[in-house]
Amino acid sequence: MSEVERSGMSDAEVVAAVLAGDRDAYAVIIQRHQRRVFAILLRLVRSPSDAEELTQEVMCRTYFALPDYRPEYRFSSWISRISSNLGIDHLRRQNRVISLDDEGSTGQSSGERLKDPDRSSRPDRWFESDEVGRALWRAVAELPAEFRDIVVMRHAEELSYLEISNLTGLSMGTVKSRLARARKRLAEAIGDSI
Repeated sequence: MSEVERSGMSDAEVVAAVLAGDRDAYAVIIQRHQRRVFAILLRLVRSPSDAEELTQEVMCRTYFALPDYRPEYRFSSWISRISSNLGIDHLRRQNRVISLDDEGSTGQSSGERLKDPDRSSRPDRWFESDEVGRALWRAVAELPAEFRDIVVMRHAEELSYLEISNLTGLSMGTVKSRLARARKRLAEAIGDSI
């Protein structure tokens, strides 16, 4: 099958072709999803070189996990979940010490930025600072899976509440409630670390 023919196939059809022995078809998956995977990982790890390395790892892991893919779900969501999990695992392994006294471009210490009422009331704004972002993602990694997955889908994968609801099978109210509870836990975790 030619590359042009493969490019018109759905992700599920490409996966089926790979599983049927057409290993070259996996290039279509890479072409379609590599940029999104990189973007997700870059938001998580905040390092282009780490994100690039992890993107390659995601593409390899995904290839070997293709037999586990269930075609009734969107492939993009499946590979995004693999990406998010790998990024969070990477942050756990890094175990970097983050100084909250370093001054950023605003001239404020990270601790002062955390205490800023606008940031402290909006945990999603914490992602704007690299240092605080890494600390926050470590806190996200410690959340129970039911909260962590929704935070990752909303803030790393940038899915809407409706998309999260459709992917998880949870009602929109439950998605919003879990996200609110997760944000509260994150605010407490970050507050305790400064």
